Amino acid sequence: MRAHYLLYAAMIILAGCGADDRAAEVEKPAAAETQADEAGGVIPEHQMEALEKAEEVEGQLQEAAEKRADPS
Repeated sequence: MRAHYLLYAAMIILAGCGADDRAAEVEKPAAAETQADEAGGVIPEHQMEALEKAEEVEGQLQEAAEKRADPS
């Protein structure tokens, strides 16, 4: 009988300790959304430069594909 009391007490303690972890997990995405809203949808400069370079490479790949497809 005493083992049941210890088991129930341990379960209650563990359940109580785990509740705080779940609340913190819920708060993290909310903070990320707030940061994204504060940024106003602005794309950072380094990402814009990477996008421009990718477009250049895409053009080069298309030219190479056209050259391979041209039979002359």
